[in-house]
Amino acid sequence: MDTIIGLLIILPIPVSALIPRRWLLPWLLLITQLVAAVWLVESRRQCLTCGSGTIEFLFSLEAPIIAVIVLARLVIFAKKSKEKHSTETSAAPLVSWALWAAGAAAALTVLCVKGWNRVLDSGLATHLAVAGLAIVWFRLTPLLWKNRPSLNTLGSPHPANAFRLAGTLMIIGMLAWSILVIPKVIWQAQATAHGQAYCLLANSAHGLVPARTYLDLSGFLLHASTNSRRHAQLSTGEARAPEWQYWSYGEGKFEHDVMGGVLSCNLQHDFAKSLSWFASAQAMDGDWQFWLGRGQWRIPAEFHGYASDAPPELSFYAQGDRFLPIDEVPVRTGADSWRQYGKRINVLLCTPKKLNSHLAVSSSGSKLESVGNVYGLEKQLTHWHPGQEPVFQYIEYDQTGQPSTWLLCKDEWDSCSHAFIREGLLISFHHSGQYFSQWRDMQDAVWRRLQSFAVSWPDLSPAACNP
Repeated sequence: MDTIIGLLIILPIPVSALIPRRWLLPWLLLITQLVAAVWLVESRRQCLTCGSGTIEFLFSLEAPIIAVIVLARLVIFAKKSKEKHSTETSAAPLVSWALWAAGAAAALTVLCVKGWNRVLDSGLATHLAVAGLAIVWFRLTPLLWKNRPSLNTLGSPHPANAFRLAGTLMIIGMLAWSILVIPKVIWQAQATAHGQAYCLLANSAHGLVPARTYLDLSGFLLHASTNSRRHAQLSTGEARAPEWQYWSYGEGKFEHDVMGGVLSCNLQHDFAKSLSWFASAQAMDGDWQFWLGRGQWRIPAEFHGYASDAPPELSFYAQGDRFLPIDEVPVRTGADSWRQYGKRINVLLCTPKKLNSHLAVSSSGSKLESVGNVYGLEKQLTHWHPGQEPVFQYIEYDQTGQPSTWLLCKDEWDSCSHAFIREGLLISFHHSGQYFSQWRDMQDAVWRRLQSFAVSWPDLSPAACNP
């Protein structure tokens, strides 16, 4: 395989130098589209055994390939090669138009898929939109030419026909590929499950969610994004401790997933085969229910919860000393995201080695000095580095002498970072300094909030977090 890839990379250079001048533009378009296609395939493979570096190698050779093409064009033009006119003379421009059309149609299809997936989050709507794009392309692109041919002369050697047919075939081909992914995923899911009950999660605008229809398993929808690290995930085993597999385009099957996942659907036999083409109308209350950390959780929609695995962690947004729902929708970017960060509560469903990465300890590089007790906490003055302003941290120790509560407050207690461990779980949040004296009450309040989310509390003591 590596030999074939090497030949595909090296051969375009001598071919570019020898190709007739009238074929240089089609050749350049073809090479560019091949490199783009390889990049797209590589970006979707998610294959641990497929190797790496191919993309960078291809792009590093793109510049010399173009340079050779340009030099060959200049040399051939300088020699003023006299080529006999024949029926072949008109083929090069037609191929160029066809390649331009294929590239443009592919780009429009990708934009169409991304747009419809984001707006409607419906596999049926996305595929209908792409089918409509093919019809629009076929009917309207000839209008770009003044002397456009009629449908009766579709087979005539006219640039409009080449542009129309190549673009339409590209869109139809991408649509067919997307549909053909479905039976492959279903077959591999059934084979991976080995007769066990399983759950199949597919990508959506909201991350990985239980697959709803066959079209959720199509190529247009089955792809990783900023909302999910995987194209799709499959879980088997027991709900409290599921085993995870992820879909790999490179291998064409499900592979063992060391990153774990969040189980948000019930395990059932023949999960993928039991889907339908159309989603059934179901009443949705907006709450999110899932298994994580050997427990089952249900976070009401107004708390905007989310979760991740490896290590298992759930998060939600709340405000005030009673941790009530916030009155806004969280955003990911901009100034509001930083302001809302102070209202986010993180719960690590495993026992960490350290309460917080900013927890200062005595070492050769930092000084730690106890300066008394405040509200039952040991107040410690930290000098992190020479010349740095001192920062106060407040610690409570458990019976073994390990820190169990940590607060870091700045600017006369204007704001505090707060973390504590209870029953092996680590809870971290931020709050105003006005609540500093109520730190025990706040810990009890956030603990009660967490307990209210538990449908089934973890049946075992939390394990140590992996390093």
